[in-house]
Parts: sequence; structure tokens; C-alpha cells
Amino acid sequence: MAATVAHLLKQRRIGFGGQIAVAVILLGIGGHAIEAVLNFAAWVGKYDQQLYFTIESYALVCVIYSGVAWHFGFIVMALNRLHSEMVKVAETDELTNLPNRRYFMGRLTQAEHKFSKDGTPYSVMMIDIDRFKQWNDEYGHAVGDEALIHYAKVASGVVHGSDVLARTGGDEFSLLMPGTEEAEATEVAHGLVPLIRRSSFKCDGQFLSMSVSSGIAARDASDVRADIDVLAHADVALYKVKQAGRDGYATLTTTVVGRDVAAFRVVAGGSDVG
Repeated sequence: MAATVAHLLKQRRIGFGGQIAVAVILLGIGGHAIEAVLNFAAWVGKYDQQLYFTIESYALVCVIYSGVAWHFGFIVMALNRLHSEMVKVAETDELTNLPNRRYFMGRLTQAEHKFSKDGTPYSVMMIDIDRFKQWNDEYGHAVGDEALIHYAKVASGVVHGSDVLARTGGDEFSLLMPGTEEAEATEVAHGLVPLIRRSSFKCDGQFLSMSVSSGIAARDASDVRADIDVLAHADVALYKVKQAGRDGYATLTTTVVGRDVAAFRVVAGGSDVG
């Protein structure tokens, strides 16, 4: 019982059920300790019989109650864990294991609330894999899935701890960067776009590489309107990149595009980071 309490207390979050379990296990330990003392006193013959049976009755009730109650606590813990796992499943993209649109929009709402409250800036980047549908239709969904997984893996390596990279559509990813202004977000895109272009993933014995287009928008101290739709601005910026040739990034005022080459390419022996 003591080992169970020690294990539970080591957990970061034990929840209400864990708190119940710890409390009643301690109660049970106390009951057993009282019983042990009384039995020892009875064994050496130094006890008052009436007091013994009175205290023993209370100790027995504590032990029985704790046995029932700690099972209840563990049931509550199991239900809490099940609920947490269900929430995670509901907010996670099954293919890439990234957060999905539902989770992203919740975090975006939090960032907007914080901006409205104390002016904390945030940036959003919308990312599309270039000509993904064309490649998916021509070579099959399995290769398309590998491309999505590859992008998720590479991009996850460059995001910071508080950032949220999510798959928000078929070939669409979104990156929320709390506390980041537009210039900083642009630097992230400046590194990420060529990184994706240079990397490759292996599929059916071939190394394939791809490119992405990114649109960036931010909420910062320069915003004077409260009704700005940062996602809509990021989408407009993304459209600018596609119109300019893809394989690049843009804000509402600036566009940087890489080489206008095929979005998916077979490369000789490329760097397999997939």
C-alpha cells in the first residue's frame, strides 16, 4: 500500500481519482497500524478490553472503508485517463500524429484572446505541399501519404516548444507561433522552405523530394483593428506564392519564391530523412 502511494505521488498529475486513492490508502495504512499496535498490546497483556474492542471496531471500519474507496479512486483515475486518451485521439491527425484542425483552432483562439488581453503577438503560417493532388492522382495515395508524413517529420524538427504545427487539411499544414512577430515567422519560413526542398524520402526504392509554399500573417502591435482574420491574411499570402511560382513563402507585402521546378522530383541517392 505504501509503495502504491509513493508511485502515485511521483506522477505529475494524478487527478481527483488519484487524490481519492492516496487519501483512502493512507487511511487504510492508519487502520492497519492501529490494529497492529492493539494486537501487540493484547499479546503482551497490557490493554483494556473495552477500549481494545472500541478502537479495534473503528480501525476495522477504516480498513474496510479504505478498501472500497480506493477501488473507487482507481476507477475514477481510469475514467480520467480514458477521457484524456479520447480527447487526444479527437485532436490528433492519425496519419502524421500531428495535432489536427480542431486542436489548432482551439490554440489559435487562445492566442487571439491573449493578444486582445495584453497585446502578446502571434503569427500563423499556412503551408501547402506543391502540386500534391497532381502527384497523388498520378502515383497513388500511398506515396502521397509518405510525403505528408515526411513533411510532418521534417517540419516538427524546426518548431519551438510553444509552437503548434498541425495538419489542417488534405495537404495543408498550419503553424501557430505564439509570441512571434511577422519578421521572426518569416525567418522560420526562410529556413523551412529550402530545408523541405533539399530533403528527400524513400518510397518504393526511390528517393523523392518535394517543395512547399507558405503564407504568413501576424497579429502584433501594428494592428489597429480588432476584427482582423489572421488565417484569411495567411491564405492570401499563400495564394501570392502559388501565383508567383510556388516553392517559397510570402507575407501580405513580401514574396520570396525558389526555383520553379517540379514539386515532386526523383533524386539520385538523396538524403533520406524519412
